[in-house]
Amino acid sequence: MNIKKDEKGYIIWWIDRKFMTENSFPKKCLDTVDGLAVVNKKHLTAYKRWGALSNNRKDIKDWIDTWLTKEEKEELKAFLKRRKSKD
Repeated sequence: MNIKKDEKGYIIWWIDRKFMTENSFPKKCLDTVDGLAVVNKKHLTAYKRWGALSNNRKDIKDWIDTWLTKEEKEELKAFLKRRKSKD
C-alpha cells in the first residue's frame, strides 16, 4: 500500500481509533480458543511497535504491511477514498 503525504495523518488517526475502539485490532494478531477470538502477545507487540513508530511514511507502510490483514487494508483504503471525496 502506497501512502501519499496528504494521507498520512488520516492513516495515523484511523489506526489509533481502531486500537481504541476494537479489541480485535489488528486481526492478524488474534488466536481462537473455543471459537472465540483472544488477544495474545503478538497483539501487544503490534500495539507497542505502533506507539513507538516514527511519522515516516515508509515506517507506517511497513507496519501496515506487517500487521494488517488484507481485509483491514481494504477497509483503510475505503476510508481514505471516502475522505478524499469529502475534501
